[in-house]
Amino acid sequence: MEKLDWFGCFESISSQELPAIRPELAKRLPQEDLMKSIHGVTRQGQVVRAAACMRWICWRFPVGWPVAAILSVLALLRVDENLYQWVADNRHRISGWLGIPATCGLPKSKSTEETSGKAGRT
Repeated sequence: MEKLDWFGCFESISSQELPAIRPELAKRLPQEDLMKSIHGVTRQGQVVRAAACMRWICWRFPVGWPVAAILSVLALLRVDENLYQWVADNRHRISGWLGIPATCGLPKSKSTEETSGKAGRT
């Protein structure tokens, strides 16, 4: 993400490091919520999560504008959160399909393991 942040808009903090780096945010964002979806905090302190956060991030990267536009249409159709959850649940499988190393440090979700028949394997 740092390579795309041409204007220095973001500070990326893992959920595990949040309590030490930003204790005031850690109090507002329970660890279990952080493990379920991506979160962002605006300069005004508003928390955005899941699909809304992905849209928010994409609008801030010039190369992300086409994706942000598509995500905005999906939000109007009210399918963005379902699509986000499907991608999040299948991120390891999608990475394999695209030939991208699965770098997400989060474990597979239970629903992904149950549907893939490969419980316990990464």
